[in-house]
Amino acid sequence: MDISNLEPCSTYTVGVSSVNVFLDPGEDYNVTHTTSTINPVTTISVDYSCTNGMVTVIWDLVFGADSYRATAVDGTGTSLNCTSASTSCQISMLKCGEKYQVQVAAVSDDCESTSNATSSFETVPCAPANPQTTHECSSNVIAFSWQPTNGTSYYVATAVDNSGAVTECRTVDNTCYFTDTSCGQFYTYRVYAVTPACQSQVSEPQFVQTSPCLPTNIRTRAECRSDTLITTWGSSAGALSYTVEAEGNNRVTYNCSSSTNNCSITGVPCGEHLSVWIVASNDNCSTQRVLGEVAQTAPCPPTNIEAVRDCDKHQAVIVWQVHQASGMYTATMEDQNGAQLTCTSNNVSNCKITDLPCGEEYNVSVTYHSGNCPSTSTPISMESVPCSPEDVRVSVSCSTDELTVAWNVSAPAENYTTIISRELDEPLYCNSTEPLCTAGGLQCGSTYSVTVFSVAGTCFSLPIPCPPTNVTAQHTCAPAPVPVSWAPSENANQYTAVAVSGSEPCAPSNVSSQVMCGAGVAQVLWSPSMNAVSYDVIATGQGQTLTCSSSTSSCTLSNLLCGHAYDVLVSASDGICVSNYSAPFSQDQADNVDEPLSGQ
Repeated sequence: MDISNLEPCSTYTVGVSSVNVFLDPGEDYNVTHTTSTINPVTTISVDYSCTNGMVTVIWDLVFGADSYRATAVDGTGTSLNCTSASTSCQISMLKCGEKYQVQVAAVSDDCESTSNATSSFETVPCAPANPQTTHECSSNVIAFSWQPTNGTSYYVATAVDNSGAVTECRTVDNTCYFTDTSCGQFYTYRVYAVTPACQSQVSEPQFVQTSPCLPTNIRTRAECRSDTLITTWGSSAGALSYTVEAEGNNRVTYNCSSSTNNCSITGVPCGEHLSVWIVASNDNCSTQRVLGEVAQTAPCPPTNIEAVRDCDKHQAVIVWQVHQASGMYTATMEDQNGAQLTCTSNNVSNCKITDLPCGEEYNVSVTYHSGNCPSTSTPISMESVPCSPEDVRVSVSCSTDELTVAWNVSAPAENYTTIISRELDEPLYCNSTEPLCTAGGLQCGSTYSVTVFSVAGTCFSLPIPCPPTNVTAQHTCAPAPVPVSWAPSENANQYTAVAVSGSEPCAPSNVSSQVMCGAGVAQVLWSPSMNAVSYDVIATGQGQTLTCSSSTSSCTLSNLLCGHAYDVLVSASDGICVSNYSAPFSQDQADNVDEPLSGQ
């Protein structure tokens, strides 16, 4: 008999026995039968995908197979597999940069067959390993390198800056040089390999910070009253810190550092002209030195100030030591009330202040002017010539032939010298520290002149001048000036003329009238004017001009027309000059004794 549908790869026991007519079997005879294995697959193909890193394995159908197992083995013997009941399956988690051999086994419940047929494929290259960057600070050239990968046609390296702009480099070598970089940028570098079929994974990123940009708008100013230089600048892209360096005339270097855009250098002497540089830095690089504007500290104040007093001329010469090659100087003398006297000098170490008042104590200083920073010396003190004693009083003792002189204290006198002299005789001198002096041994019946001087150091006050004599003033009418003359006084160097009263009378005021209309007369009255000796009255109206004169403060007008209005004006005279007319006046009828004479 034929037995069909036997499972492959199985062992069967087949027994045969005979039966009698009663169908009772006899002892059976058993044999063992083993079926053959299933057939292997005959064709295998692969489809590798670079994008998702998987391979699809495809084969033909095998009779009796329940399922299939595809196995991919790499160069190290490590295998990956997938199973399927159909004619294909996908293997994932493949290693990059590997060559795989693929086989397929047909599987039934009890056995399987492995085909001798194989297929191979190569996976995507691995990302280039060990990426490295080197940066040249002075040129900002960046070299990006990596380890070569197998089976690579070429490499693509990219640089991405702060703004997201991408720069690409393609090379068959394992290094790219990026020369067109910018200052103050933070670049991210990556690389991948390209094969004829696909591209590799992207390498781990490398980061490079380029050199900071150069600082701009560098300005340095000096604090006029301190030893400080303040430097400011425009912020540099990519800079984390700045260093300012200044070198002065004496070749001494000063510096300061800052993370902002300003910096202060202290301890810089006065009168310095300095070259100023600035360097911007980050964690990796520093820029070259950038030269800013020349800086200048406040000028040094003049020193060795002296005030040389000229007692006879009432002036002082101020002398000082010059530190700068050129410039303008102002010497100032300030008294205790704050009043100042000054003189100026260009490129010379002295100047003269004249017309010093007597008896003053001054603080003397010299200021050097340069740019916006004047520099003033430490003041010294000086006293002007002492003032002459005032209110000199002389008394004579006839019984003892002694003369006593007294006066008021004058500042800043240290002592006094009194000279008592008679014609053709040697004068007598009396020195004292108090405002009093007594001299004896005078000749009776003689006339002596007495002069008292205040003394301070080597300075003597000027003698007190006598009052002017023969004072005359020419009488003039305004607006002409009044000439005044007098005889000169000994020891006087200045005169003051004062007018104590007017040169002409003022116009009369408070003009009024009393009218007697029936008689046609009116009495005009006014307030007298100082210095006036006569007055003139004029009344005009109705074609009439009426006048009267008087040496008193009233006058009577005649021939007036009753019931008419007149303008009444009054002038005053001192015999030479005539004043302006008085202001017009108006008067109501009720103010008059009789019918009114009105005026305006």
